[in-house]
Amino acid sequence: MAQTIVVAGFGSGISAAVARTFGRQGYSVALLSRTPAKLDAGVKDLEAQGIKAAAYPTDLTDAKAVSAAIAKASAELGPVGLLFYSPSGQPGRTVLSGQPEAFTAVFQMAAAGLVAAVQAAKADLVAAGGAVLVAGGGFALESDEATKIAVQWDSDSLAVAKAAQRKLVHILHQRLGAEGVYVFEITVNAAVKGTEFADDTATLTADAVAARFAELLAARDPKVWWSAIGA
Repeated sequence: MAQTIVVAGFGSGISAAVARTFGRQGYSVALLSRTPAKLDAGVKDLEAQGIKAAAYPTDLTDAKAVSAAIAKASAELGPVGLLFYSPSGQPGRTVLSGQPEAFTAVFQMAAAGLVAAVQAAKADLVAAGGAVLVAGGGFALESDEATKIAVQWDSDSLAVAKAAQRKLVHILHQRLGAEGVYVFEITVNAAVKGTEFADDTATLTADAVAARFAELLAARDPKVWWSAIGA
């Protein structure tokens, strides 16, 4: 049975490009998102390219739902060899004016959801010598410029959540690396063409990001737990 890539946080940008890239390599593709219409369109697109795919409507802030979806995908499509995690956060929430509950929800999606997904897929990943791939954001970097942009875009909660996710990836890189699972993040440090953050000046494409994920996975350098792409 073919191995499966779980694409958690499926959308029309980077996650769709990653699904296509690894689907073409022979992986079955499990798409997780809480938007059924988005999932249905993604499955249809992948199947049109001869890629086996299935949709699993899932709220990534619900750990039990994440665990159940991944278990179902493993049973239906094949054992999980790759886990790609790329939930989209909502801009427009500041630490001074946003509701604390909304702040918590973004954190749960970016970090706690990743924990739930990894725990659910761990047995398959270890057995396969698989990998966990995470899409990070430039907001997470500890630089004046990154923080300035987060403040300008009123994306405080997203910046903090992505920073937590980044630290989590580093921890998972060490913990799962000891069990033969490669974990790494690509920090997307520029707007991606065709996404909600992009304007007419954007030059970075989702396919370029997906290609970088494939490149780093092929290399599997144990010293590399993150890389940046974009400006």
